[in-house]
Amino acid sequence: MKENQYSNDNHTSVKIFLPVVRGANMEPTVMQQQQQFIAGCQGLVAQAQRINQLSQELEAAMFEFKAIANSLNTQRRQIKGNSVPLKSVCQYMAIGLPFVGQQPDGSFILATRPVDLFHAEKEAAQVAQNLRHIKKTQKLTPSGNTARKKRASRQNRSVHN
Repeated sequence: MKENQYSNDNHTSVKIFLPVVRGANMEPTVMQQQQQFIAGCQGLVAQAQRINQLSQELEAAMFEFKAIANSLNTQRRQIKGNSVPLKSVCQYMAIGLPFVGQQPDGSFILATRPVDLFHAEKEAAQVAQNLRHIKKTQKLTPSGNTARKKRASRQNRSVHN
């Protein structure tokens, strides 16, 4: 008997014992071996996809966790007042999630990928810095003021005509 394990979409496993047909020398036939290999490859691909899907779901859950923690920090500050320094309800460490990739030769690689829970905040800070730089540059550049005055003058003329 050969033990095969099958999983459905709900990730419940069922073990099934199937008889293995053997050739005259009691070894599985080449065709059966090829079929078993193909089935094994399909199972490996399916499991890789499952790992990557679970990893994405876990990442989304971590971002939700962070949002809830941030909300609690804000609520606590409102309750206790800003004058009292408060420790955050959560501390964050460097984190990574598993993923399965595939090499050009078709082999798989099981590894971790880093997750930056503060990517959005860093990006927002960078955009704000860029906007401050642009605004500062426009204030220092006389042509910026001249261009604005010309536009305003044209708009005033069109309104009065």
